[in-house]
Amino acid sequence: MRDECRVQVNVHDGRSVEDMLEAKDPKPFTNRPHPTYKYYTDEGHCLFPKAERGFLDYANNVTAFFLYSTSQEFSTDLYPILSQGKVHPCFSDILFPSSYYYDRSPSSPKISSPDNVAWADKEPLIYWRGRVAGGMVYGENYRAFPRFRLISLAQAHPGTMDVALTGWNTWCDGECDREAIEREYEFNSTWAAREEVYRYKYAVDVDGHGWSGRFLGLLRSGSLVFKSTIFREYFSQWMRPFEHYIPVRPDLGDLLERLEWARTHDEEAKRIQQAGKEFADRVITDAQNDCYFFLVLLEWARLQNDAGSKSWWPWFR
Repeated sequence: MRDECRVQVNVHDGRSVEDMLEAKDPKPFTNRPHPTYKYYTDEGHCLFPKAERGFLDYANNVTAFFLYSTSQEFSTDLYPILSQGKVHPCFSDILFPSSYYYDRSPSSPKISSPDNVAWADKEPLIYWRGRVAGGMVYGENYRAFPRFRLISLAQAHPGTMDVALTGWNTWCDGECDREAIEREYEFNSTWAAREEVYRYKYAVDVDGHGWSGRFLGLLRSGSLVFKSTIFREYFSQWMRPFEHYIPVRPDLGDLLERLEWARTHDEEAKRIQQAGKEFADRVITDAQNDCYFFLVLLEWARLQNDAGSKSWWPWFR
């Protein structure tokens, strides 16, 4: 197994040990803000940049997780928690491979047949299907949720996307006219096979309640992936934007610009698509996932050992 490991586990994210071990949260795992925007944004517990470069602006007001997260118990301090996705650098969870990444897993998105549509024959549109997810609907806050914003963008710019909401995977806090929302955003409950993505040159990955779980499947689909997410997965640091995928800001403000670039630079777009597919096919294998998970558990055990002397982790004593 060791010979098949391609990288080492890094759980520290570049922070100093002293900084990580300093307890700052007086109520770990009892935080239940309602809704979560005040806690994350107004109180400054997690301010996520809208763009990697330039003047500092935050994406908290365009992200369902920050606006009204469906998860109500958390801590911003460092605890050796294993997770499948996290918002970096706000949380210190140790990431591990999800069951979605294993070919042998029943949870893995299965496609019955390989891509049988040549790149030149694919439609130059962005494809996406999914359910309402990412946060609780309160008043009109849903208009800022990424999945609703995606539909609004497509409605305002016909001929750029084939995207649709197919149902609900969340609930309303207070009054909510679901039928009116479904009419406004043109919900389409028609079942679509995963193979439908083969018809399109481009696909988009947007967060749900957390990471969507679709990214690897989209990379393997034969479509160029536009990625607009705030959640990291365990392999995120191994990938490079514009080499394996096209990055998009959390507010989707540059999605149309990125799409236009791909349409006018078809050969470069195809090379990025092929590099992303090769990464997903050759690197994120079941053997790689097993190896990484094995190293995660060893490091997790070491952290638990070290934590035994920390009075603020009493359950390890």
